[in-house]
Amino acid sequence: MNRFFCAALFLLLSTPTPVRAALVTVPGVAGGTFNVQLTSMKEARFNTTIRQQYDFSCGSAALATLLTYHYQDPVSEGVVFKAMYDRGDKAKIQEYGFSLLDIKNTCKAGATPLMATRLHWTSLPPWASRQLY
Repeated sequence: MNRFFCAALFLLLSTPTPVRAALVTVPGVAGGTFNVQLTSMKEARFNTTIRQQYDFSCGSAALATLLTYHYQDPVSEGVVFKAMYDRGDKAKIQEYGFSLLDIKNTCKAGATPLMATRLHWTSLPPWASRQLY
């Protein structure tokens, strides 16, 4: 019986299932029920992130995310992509994707506050510098 339960539990947990938010009905103490909105960790991570839609558009998705969620200026990745592409070096963008210079020029053209700093990688904390390797 115990082996059967372990095998069934293993099969149940190893079956791939889509991870989505759900409305779960929970039975109440006095016979009633109440609904609880659940969000998966995967969904929660991207709750305030605009995902990139194109091959080399991580720069436009990052800028659209900052404009939408940090500066409260809702904008789609497509609008940012077009603005960055129109202002940038099209040949380099097609070969390498957007650069930090493209992001900077788009911010300046749109009057978006821009702050940058120059750091040497050795000044980063140990946990951050490990990510550079």
